[in-house]
Amino acid sequence: MEMKCPACDSDRIVQGRIGWAGGPVEFRFRSQERRFWRTLGPSVDVDPEGFLCVECGTVWTRAEKGAAEQAIARGGSDELFDRLGIPVRPKRKWSWILFGRR
Repeated sequence: MEMKCPACDSDRIVQGRIGWAGGPVEFRFRSQERRFWRTLGPSVDVDPEGFLCVECGTVWTRAEKGAAEQAIARGGSDELFDRLGIPVRPKRKWSWILFGRR
């Protein structure tokens, strides 16, 4: 199967590694919080094996779908849930009650 770039549909793709020294590679979501904790967004581990499109410069890899959904459920806002079509809202944590929901 020939690999194509998801951005420009080019077949000029090279496989490589994202990250350094074999450490874990993670994708950190932007925080949905608008208050004090706004710098602490959820994260999900991603596969360190990645791809680069020589044509447009797009880099991509993969993450476990379940882990990504859990990370979004932990730190996503109601607007993000609606945009992604996530029908079930997670149970409200006590901190959400005290400090407000994003």
